[in-house]
Order: sequence, then structure tokens, then C-alpha cells
Amino acid sequence: MNSGLIKELFNLIHLKNPLIALESPLPERVRLLTSIATECNAQEMTCYLWTLEDDQLHQLQINEGELTLQP
Repeated sequence: MNSGLIKELFNLIHLKNPLIALESPLPERVRLLTSIATECNAQEMTCYLWTLEDDQLHQLQINEGELTLQP
């Protein structure tokens, strides 16, 4: 995953941006979300994903190296 993108994303978070939208191609999406959830875990931050399909927030978590979504 592009570490520059992850670094830029977390710079925006630390600058207290109220809303950040990210888009990624479907083949890259799981890797991107895993990278984000891993970094959130390392920084002791809660990570959420909003999906257009069901209009809900899901908590992203890394459990034993695997990405999981919690309602």
C-alpha cells in the first residue's frame, strides 16, 4: 500500500479535519482498509467505515492480522 497516502491521511486526521473521504479501486480496497485499520490500531484510534450501500457506520478492526467490520 502507498505509505505516502496513509501518512497524508493521518496528517489530515491529526489536523482535526472533521470529514475525510477516500475512494479506491475495488481490487485495492481491502489492502487500503487494512492499512488504515492497522495504523489506527497502532495509534490507539477507533476507525470507522461508512458505506453507501447500507448507509451505516461500521467499525474497522484488525483481529489476528485479518480485517473485520463490526456494526
